[in-house]
Amino acid sequence: MFTSLQKRYTATIILIATVFLGLLVIINYVLLRSHSISSAQQTSTMILSNADNQITNLFYSIESTVTALSMQKSIQDVDIEQMKDQFISHVIAKQEIVRAVYLGTADGQMYEWGVGPGFIENTPTFAPGYDPRERPWYKTAVETDSYTLTEPYLYASTDALGITAVKPVYKEGLFVGVLGLDIVLEGVKHLVDLIEVEKDGRLILLTQDNHVLANQFDEPESPSVSLSLFPYPELLEDASPSIHTVYGDTYMIQHTTNSTTGWVIMLCVPYQRIISFSLENMRIIIFYDILLMMLLGTVVTLLSRRLLTDPLNEIITVLDYHERGDIKARIREQKVPEFQIIATSFNNVVEMKIEQEKQMEMQVIKRTREVINLQKENIRLRIIEEKERIYSNLHDSLGARLTGINISNTVAKHAFDKEDFPTVRQMLDRIEYNTAKGISDLKEILLAKETDDIRIDEFIDFIRNRIRDRLALKHMTYESVIPSEAELESLDQDTLQNLVSIIEELVTNTLKYSEARSVQLAIEIREDRLVMTYADDGRGFDTKKAFKRGFGIPGILTRVERLGGHVKITTKIGKGARYSFTIPVKEDV
Repeated sequence: MFTSLQKRYTATIILIATVFLGLLVIINYVLLRSHSISSAQQTSTMILSNADNQITNLFYSIESTVTALSMQKSIQDVDIEQMKDQFISHVIAKQEIVRAVYLGTADGQMYEWGVGPGFIENTPTFAPGYDPRERPWYKTAVETDSYTLTEPYLYASTDALGITAVKPVYKEGLFVGVLGLDIVLEGVKHLVDLIEVEKDGRLILLTQDNHVLANQFDEPESPSVSLSLFPYPELLEDASPSIHTVYGDTYMIQHTTNSTTGWVIMLCVPYQRIISFSLENMRIIIFYDILLMMLLGTVVTLLSRRLLTDPLNEIITVLDYHERGDIKARIREQKVPEFQIIATSFNNVVEMKIEQEKQMEMQVIKRTREVINLQKENIRLRIIEEKERIYSNLHDSLGARLTGINISNTVAKHAFDKEDFPTVRQMLDRIEYNTAKGISDLKEILLAKETDDIRIDEFIDFIRNRIRDRLALKHMTYESVIPSEAELESLDQDTLQNLVSIIEELVTNTLKYSEARSVQLAIEIREDRLVMTYADDGRGFDTKKAFKRGFGIPGILTRVERLGGHVKITTKIGKGARYSFTIPVKEDV
């Protein structure tokens, strides 16, 4: 995609900066959005609290008015003239909300005065046979026997919905009637409209049974004779502020319940108006981010060209000349100290290289033929030697390890069937040990590594313990006789290592083929030679067949011959086997 180091470097810096700026934009947006929603929630809470207080204050004032009137002597005495003046004055004082004040007596008389539709000279007109005792407001007051608010109902003197604040009137303990104060719903809607709501929010006022008293989403229309049911009752289940889609748009919705009336006051604030502040700020942030990225790209391009790409391009050009064979090319003096060090070092190396090439060219030509011939012969001999070494070591070392693993596995299986878990654990440990040693031996064989020196105490432990442990896997008894530690000190490492390999192979053959019950091993050092005897009481074997089939005997003979000794094998079918070794003792240097 990019054809030069400068472009790649500049693009990388800009990409990294873009990622970081992008992350900052996302973080800023999340924080701004969270802040906007939090502020809107606080504002909504204040608006709801204000609306709640206004409704509470209004109905507290109405309750005070009704309570005060019910205690007036003129009303308790049913003094029509005084009642009329008092009722009309209270209605006129609150005519935006209050429609009428009246008294329905216990004997069915109705005394009502008010203003607005349904009144002629402040007096209403009722249908013939009108009895206040049958009206909802009268029955509600009698049932509660205290001040209360009725549910919305249709007025008798006009086709309009409203509620009534009612209170029973008593005189000296005797029931006089029910005092009522009509509150028109249009007045309640007017009260809601007077509440200031920020960010184009809208208020909804609901009854306890989810009927709409006032809804700022609805278009102004003529007074209705029935209340509509709120179409989103599920919103009332969520007490905390939440985001929902209502009336075709998305709003943050919060509601509260007025303790005086039991009405639900719901506030809906357009979600788009809430986050508009965040979106506007994000546009500004993104604009400046783009300007910063453009400025960063320009600065990085200029600096990288002067400090990085121009010196590197010159160095790369000189390297290309040398790659094409132009060894006279040199790097010019650089202004940047680090690149000057590179230039000086490179030029010095080139000079040294030219001088060395001249000196070595003649030597190379002279020695090439000699080396080629020597290498051919050396490779041929090493291949033969390596084949013999690998074959012998694989057979002696890995053969013994694999035999031990196989026998341990067999013993472990039998022990597991008998639920002899300590023995199973012991056999698994031996398998693990032989596996690890086998891997180590294989690495040494394949990598042609020198075997670590065998200490005398390790050799004695091998003869006395390790062989006994291997033979014990097949319940064979073992007896050994070896020289003292001082006598064994006369043996060199080559002899010790070969003795270990020979004995390992003899034990492996015994375990695999002999079916013996007992094994004896004896080692003696007689002046300048070592005499070793290995015998078992197994089934013996045919030596001719053994040499053809292997049994590791050719390997044993090879090692004995390598040490300058000889071996005598005495065996018959069913008569066991006996190996007698004589090996000269070399002084350990």
